[in-house]
Amino acid sequence: MEKKLQLAVKLHEVLVGQRAVWDSAYISSLKDSSFAHVCSGGVKKDGITSPKSLRKLPYKDADGKIDLAHTKNALARLNQVECDGEVISEELQDKIRARLQKALAQAKKSLKSISYSRAITGVSYAFDQEFSEIRASDGGHQHWVNEVMDDAVIVDSWDEFDTYYKIKYTVKDNIYTFVSREKWIKGNYKFTPNK
Repeated sequence: MEKKLQLAVKLHEVLVGQRAVWDSAYISSLKDSSFAHVCSGGVKKDGITSPKSLRKLPYKDADGKIDLAHTKNALARLNQVECDGEVISEELQDKIRARLQKALAQAKKSLKSISYSRAITGVSYAFDQEFSEIRASDGGHQHWVNEVMDDAVIVDSWDEFDTYYKIKYTVKDNIYTFVSREKWIKGNYKFTPNK
């Protein structure tokens, strides 16, 4: 099960655009808009300047999403960018730095919401894997995650009308461990209107 969960985490990283290593083929396929700077000269066709060596500091992926690691790397290497054999001016570095810092702030902001979404998806996936042998009368999943809390999930029961279970869990190194079935707390949900 641990391997399945680690694969799930890797899958989520791919789905949310966090690509750890961009090889030269991937970088070469990116549009100019994925780079912090494109030196003057060259020929632009379909959004890609040739020669591609004129494009500097990739920081957005192929979908135009800001990549946190590559944006940090671009900021760190900004004073090394050369066009026509000379390091770009400090004034141009300042303009690019401001754009990259704004992009970095955006990436960090979206990373928080992505992390929360990933946590919910991770808990739900882990629950499905852990209890996949429990089947409903129609052969599908007997229980599905209805709500995720910091230390427990609320699951709905397919075969038991208006029956929910609260199931405690712990998480360490992206591995979710749920309490045994005997420790599930049975209950139901009732809607209470605001007064």
